[in-house]
Amino acid sequence: MEMMNIMFVTLGIVLLYYGGEWVLTSSLSFAEKFSVPKVFSAVVLIGFGTSMPEFFVSFSAVIDKASSIAVGNVLGSNMANILLVMPIGLLLSPIYQKVKFVGYESIFLIISGFFPLVAFYMFGLVNFLFGLVCVIGLFVYFYLTSLRPNIDEIDGEVENMTSFKISLFFIFGLLMLVVGSYLLVQGAIGIATYLGISNAIIGVSVVAVGTSLPEISTAIASARKGHGSMIVGNVLGSNIFNILVVLGGVALYENILITWEDFSVSMILIPIISILFVVAIYFNKLNRLFAILCLLIYIFYIYSWL
Repeated sequence: MEMMNIMFVTLGIVLLYYGGEWVLTSSLSFAEKFSVPKVFSAVVLIGFGTSMPEFFVSFSAVIDKASSIAVGNVLGSNMANILLVMPIGLLLSPIYQKVKFVGYESIFLIISGFFPLVAFYMFGLVNFLFGLVCVIGLFVYFYLTSLRPNIDEIDGEVENMTSFKISLFFIFGLLMLVVGSYLLVQGAIGIATYLGISNAIIGVSVVAVGTSLPEISTAIASARKGHGSMIVGNVLGSNIFNILVVLGGVALYENILITWEDFSVSMILIPIISILFVVAIYFNKLNRLFAILCLLIYIFYIYSWL
């Protein structure tokens, strides 16, 4: 039975990886084909697109009455995006020129980073009101982004696909995300139960890193092509989406208890590293030294769960 759970986790991660890639590729091709602004592609299509695994995994976890995995997945993924995904990209390709399109994104990254901590102190859980605030925040973000002129800063190779192929890749990619998320959650719950490990720990470790694979693959691909700004947009968009859409969405569906014992480190560190990330962006310090610092913090974070 345990071998079956391991197979579920492994197959789930593989499906999430390729599903995220297909959704990402089709989204970028759509943006190229229909002349969607490249900043929108980097932050919204790539950042939000690569967060689709977190979305499906979290909702699958809530439906399966494993709500702590949903919260742990979001918090763990946001930690992994800044402390693992970003450093991997920066170690391969440091960013030497100032990133120009992060005004609203930086503000929303920091504000949303405080949301789980504020929800804990106000309610002790994420509830319908929390979800409503997240939805309003998302609409405000989209509105402010729509007012900004297009900054044609982000380049990169985009596969030239027909409309039919774009639709095919997107639909099948989405299907792989759904199936992969289900298998990953089922396997993770089974392993946690067998080892006597809390679902929260599994959520912020195996599940969080597994659902961050699309972000990691995108970061590596962007770094190989020397497009560091794409990595920044990916992380910013993904983290904003995780809080406002994923955590906010599950809160609209069901109240989820936040326990200090399980999530205190994550809730405290996320605002801190978000501010650290924004400071590094504005002072043009997205280099290998910053990447190593982030990786060391991530090692400490994972160790805190052992």
